[in-house]
Amino acid sequence: MKRCLTTLTALIALASLCHADKVLYDFEGPDGPPPLETQAAEAALAPAPSGEGQVLRVTASEGRWNSVRFPAEGVWDWTGYTGVAVDVTNPGTGQVQVLIAAENPREEDAPRWRRPGNMARMAVGPSETALVALRFNMGDEGALWGMRGYPIIDGYPTGPAWGGVIDLTKITGLGVGMGRAEPGAEVLLDNIRLWGGPDSPAQEIPPFVDRYGQYAFEDWPRKVRSEEGLQAQRDAEREELAQMPPMPGRDEYGGWTVGPQLEATGWFRTEKVDDKWWLVTPSGHLFFSSGIDVVVPGQYTFVSERDGYFQWLPERDGPFADCFGFDPNPLNHAGPLQDTGGETFSFHKANLMRKYGDDWHGKWMQVTYDRIRAWGFNTIAGWSQEEVYRNSPHPFAVCVWLSGEERPVEGAYGYWGKMPDVYDSSFDEEVDRVMSEAGARYADNPRCIGYFFENELSWGGDDSFNIAGGTLRSPADQPCRRAFVRTLEEKYGSLAALNDAWSTDAQSWDALRAPEEPNEACAEDLRAFTNEYSLEYFRKVHTAIEKHAPNHLDLGCRFSEQNEQALTACAEVADVVSFNIYRPSVDPDRWGWTADLGKPFIIGEFHFGALDRGSLHPGLVAVKDQAERAQMFIDYVNSVIALPAFVGCHWFQYVDEPLTGRTLDGENYNIGLVTVTDTPFAELVEAAREVHESIYERRYHGAGAE
Repeated sequence: MKRCLTTLTALIALASLCHADKVLYDFEGPDGPPPLETQAAEAALAPAPSGEGQVLRVTASEGRWNSVRFPAEGVWDWTGYTGVAVDVTNPGTGQVQVLIAAENPREEDAPRWRRPGNMARMAVGPSETALVALRFNMGDEGALWGMRGYPIIDGYPTGPAWGGVIDLTKITGLGVGMGRAEPGAEVLLDNIRLWGGPDSPAQEIPPFVDRYGQYAFEDWPRKVRSEEGLQAQRDAEREELAQMPPMPGRDEYGGWTVGPQLEATGWFRTEKVDDKWWLVTPSGHLFFSSGIDVVVPGQYTFVSERDGYFQWLPERDGPFADCFGFDPNPLNHAGPLQDTGGETFSFHKANLMRKYGDDWHGKWMQVTYDRIRAWGFNTIAGWSQEEVYRNSPHPFAVCVWLSGEERPVEGAYGYWGKMPDVYDSSFDEEVDRVMSEAGARYADNPRCIGYFFENELSWGGDDSFNIAGGTLRSPADQPCRRAFVRTLEEKYGSLAALNDAWSTDAQSWDALRAPEEPNEACAEDLRAFTNEYSLEYFRKVHTAIEKHAPNHLDLGCRFSEQNEQALTACAEVADVVSFNIYRPSVDPDRWGWTADLGKPFIIGEFHFGALDRGSLHPGLVAVKDQAERAQMFIDYVNSVIALPAFVGCHWFQYVDEPLTGRTLDGENYNIGLVTVTDTPFAELVEAAREVHESIYERRYHGAGAE
């Protein structure tokens, strides 16, 4: 049997087209490419790599989602087919992420880029040719669900693509492109076709998760096969950790004692030394925060409505009863449990109980603290367990987030949720409440570096149209809308003057909307309001941190996209600006501007994943195997320490995600430092120790220092 090599896609062995397939585009006609649209890309016919026939070459330019789109004349009806696929060749020297999307009609008043449907993505390596396929989510009963990456059974993807249930009678277009591609990156497309037609064989999906939460149909080094094997690994690692010396030249907080002695305030702070930003430990030593996110004993996966997935589940009232739970509020990818929630189980927690026995939690915490010391990390980072923070001998950084009770900007959009209305009193109340609780836990702890407030909010990327445009799409009683309209009334004096400046025809202030293609006057007003909104957000958060935890740092909001207005506002107010940067490295050409913003930066999340140890999904930055994963860790950390504004980077996350997907959103990525059986990835932790041994010398003296 074969297994999944992609996120909701499949790397299927290249073969002649099946009789049940229907070719949509083979690019062999004499009249040039079919009608298509491009976004941040150029497209042209080119000779096929084999020398026979033609392909469509797509070349990325600036921007994101470098793609071609084949629009339907009206709608297409793809009833009777299981999915859509394309042969992809990557002629370059670097990996590319290839996306394929089938579209349904856009919802009324939705942003112009948001087309409902299904999408799949996979990594295609340099000089590699692969088949990228998505399986339509048709809501089939009994189909696999709840995970981002799926097994391959008999050569076909077994799970549906991203998105809700698709209407195959109303396909408005097909998109193929690259995500996060560098300008000049190319892919060659051929044989775009529908697959799995009426004559394709039915699939049987055998149980694929073993009793330890591992993939059953593959072997790899240190795969656990018995409780005795778990315990033997425990004993061997205990001896190994005891023999590992601590990192040289470190103070009690992990700061650098060989470097300059700075003012010791008893708390973490920031300082610029020789044109480089640093964190400074309570004892006055330079500190670069190398951390691990989600240090938690046990992520859960759904077991309700999943008969046939698992080779073993325990009795509900047996020794592993505490490993069961219930999640009432999954975000997405929850299939039949989307609206109701369902029963969950943690294989990771069960394995910790098997491995450490009585007082398993305390023993696991101590092993984890010992690993962090031995591997050279110095920070327990975001999303970690409160008890892990509270007992930690290492510095830590806490994630704080709102409950969702605050009023959202109702006309805005957002993957994790809509932006809060910072002009509504509910925002002020929630910010004060959650920081009061966080301060009560950690404000007196000098090992607490500070607080990340929220995570990957939808600021709107390099435009200002989500916040400001969403504000104008909101109801007339929305406080942020009233604030924005009041500003516009003061500036223009009348609706007629605004309509003239914006080239709009709003009949009332309540009916005013931002056009999809704003002119410069409108865009300037949208940017200005986004800046005011952002300042309101960051000032209120900072005030709450100063009130409830005055000795700790405001670490920003963990941006996932670059919005100039929000970034400027954050740098004006917060102590540190934070980003989650999922890239092969932090390119100085792309991130050099951080040195000019006047504040230090920290990376809240990064990772790499591979598929050579039983995983079904490599995560957001895919690599070939564990050896490449280790080298990418070294390269990434070294790229960060070379940038003068950056004071840390945090790996996401400590443990691999569940094979059948975490309940929140179905992620099942190979992104851990340890497996579901609490087994360290030897290559990765060796790389961590290697890079951490000289991290301060390289940061302080320059990248070439040892």
